[in-house]
Amino acid sequence: MKIKSIFILILIVLNTYSAFAQFLQKEFIIGTYLDPALTSNRNRKADSLALVMAQEAGFNLLTGYRDDNYKKIDRSEEEIKYQLDLATQVGLKMIVADDRFFHLKPFNHIVSESVKKFYLGLNEKYRNTIYGYRLMDEPAATDSAWILPWVRFFNKIDPEKISYVNLLPVYGFNNPKIYDEYLKTYLSDLFPSKNQLGVVSYDFYPFLKHGVRSDYFYNLEQLRIHAKGRPIWYYPNISKHLDYIEPDESHLKFESFCPLAYGAKGIIYFTYESVPKQSPYNYADALISRQGLPTKKYYIVKKINTFLREVAGPVIFKSNYIGTYHVSNTAGFSQNPSYQLLNPNSPIISHISNNNILTGLFQDINEETKFYIFLINKNLVPINNVDIYFKGVGPSSLKKFSSDFKDNPSQSKGLEVNYLSKLDKSTANINRVEGGGMVILEGTFPANQLTASRAIVNKGLNEAGPLKAYPNPVRDKTLIRYNLTQPGPVKMILTNVLGQEVQTLVDEVKDVRGEYFVNLHTSKLAVGVYNCIMVTQDGKQTTKIIKMPD
Repeated sequence: MKIKSIFILILIVLNTYSAFAQFLQKEFIIGTYLDPALTSNRNRKADSLALVMAQEAGFNLLTGYRDDNYKKIDRSEEEIKYQLDLATQVGLKMIVADDRFFHLKPFNHIVSESVKKFYLGLNEKYRNTIYGYRLMDEPAATDSAWILPWVRFFNKIDPEKISYVNLLPVYGFNNPKIYDEYLKTYLSDLFPSKNQLGVVSYDFYPFLKHGVRSDYFYNLEQLRIHAKGRPIWYYPNISKHLDYIEPDESHLKFESFCPLAYGAKGIIYFTYESVPKQSPYNYADALISRQGLPTKKYYIVKKINTFLREVAGPVIFKSNYIGTYHVSNTAGFSQNPSYQLLNPNSPIISHISNNNILTGLFQDINEETKFYIFLINKNLVPINNVDIYFKGVGPSSLKKFSSDFKDNPSQSKGLEVNYLSKLDKSTANINRVEGGGMVILEGTFPANQLTASRAIVNKGLNEAGPLKAYPNPVRDKTLIRYNLTQPGPVKMILTNVLGQEVQTLVDEVKDVRGEYFVNLHTSKLAVGVYNCIMVTQDGKQTTKIIKMPD
């Protein structure tokens, strides 16, 4: 009876959460860091032109940060209204930075009430322009004592806006375990839109003068895991400074496109305006020079943004992320998790002929047989004649979209698919992927082919309830299938016969109902019987998994 009462209480809490108003990202974000510079005397014409220049380069979000190390920044209510009016006129969204809460300001009732009165009292057009509230850039874990009270405050009074914090990368810590704890500090809550950050934002600059930071892809995967379904925003580096190189077109494409294979939903360029010369870090010019003119990189980024805005972004928002797959580990970078290396259990794709390809797989929300395949060249030089092999018959044809500046990014090209009966595979050829560039394939796969290609793994999965593992008994790995009748949080763990937790398999919020799969690698488990336990809004389910000797 006690257990039943607790379960009913959990359901009430979950249902309350599902009814709670919350932030929902509706379009791909392309943002500025160091927003367009505004005049000190509020020259409306000049300031409007500065915002128009950003809007014409494909930007849709001002992140609220202007350099204040070398000059005083006006963040008064009057100035914020002025900025909101400019942004509204141009059609840009804006994250506001206010000295009452920005950059480690203590939370107290009197200040918070003045903040609430001002922002909730703005007219409708300004309210629509506000995207969220900027709290801190790259905070330490100990800063959470200052930041999280403001996060909870804004999530309560204005839940459809974001409380914005840009997090540190893994190389800011002595070891990955400390970084893991850091991420948990800001991202661990099961109900993120109510109590914690609604967007997971961070920067990572991989290209150094003497090599690359090896944990670039590791960091992307860690953020994807800790995000638990929340949108991820990533910062590419625009300018040479410290030990970072001056990026060219291939570097900018690499940093803008690789996060998309992990399901990222936003890119914030560091920096848009050039950092003042007084900086001790010796920044080169960014997208806008210190003279207020567009640089060569401005036009490169403008073309990248066209592809993000017209092709890649819309695909991400009309599909569900399925997985990220590397053809192989990449020289200079740390090894990827085994489940992210293309293998016989990977869906749809059987093999890709070039080891430098990174793939992201997405499934259309409305058409379950339509898939989008993101192919990104991890090499900084072009690669030619990339053959991609699909399991079974595959699609009758494919649409191809390319980030190559020689092509019209929004104009698809047909791609022929050939079936190889002896191999029971289909193949298509991509003639070229530029350095750091991206190709998106769109295809509808025959329903019977999808069923047939999963026939082996599904052989034991359809015999019983929604939670099932195949093969079972298992020697080294098994595939667990579970089905959700409604979106919501999912927690799945593996326990031994004593009820002790051995491994967490799933701990995230799923936005769409339906069938999901998770791999369980058992080579390091002792021989014996284990319980796989899943808790969702539908209740608790358990299935036994038997580990056999290797």
